[in-house]
Amino acid sequence: MTINWVTIKVADFEASKAFYRDYLGLKPANEMSAGPMNLAFFADDKGFQIELIYNAAVSPSRVSDCISVGVAPDDYDALLNKARETGILAAEPAILGGHLECFFVTDPNGLSVQIIKN
Repeated sequence: MTINWVTIKVADFEASKAFYRDYLGLKPANEMSAGPMNLAFFADDKGFQIELIYNAAVSPSRVSDCISVGVAPDDYDALLNKARETGILAAEPAILGGHLECFFVTDPNGLSVQIIKN
């Protein structure tokens, strides 16, 4: 089985695109509109994608408390410094399970994003 993407319903389309593109460094893969909805896909180097959906007619609910996205960037330390500088750091780095170093940031929708050190 291959998981192609994770969909995130967003409240601020432009801020969300900027976060996933500019902060996480995911590459824009596709963007389209369908009626009141705007969709944007962002891909990593291995083809996994995050789909952002903005629908002006519907407000997203608070599922952000129940889901987290985990990413392993090429430059962990640079993202950590940028998170501190921009004020999106939700939790300082910690060692989990005795070996996994990570920290958490919050995207513009309140979604927790775990940054994992390779």
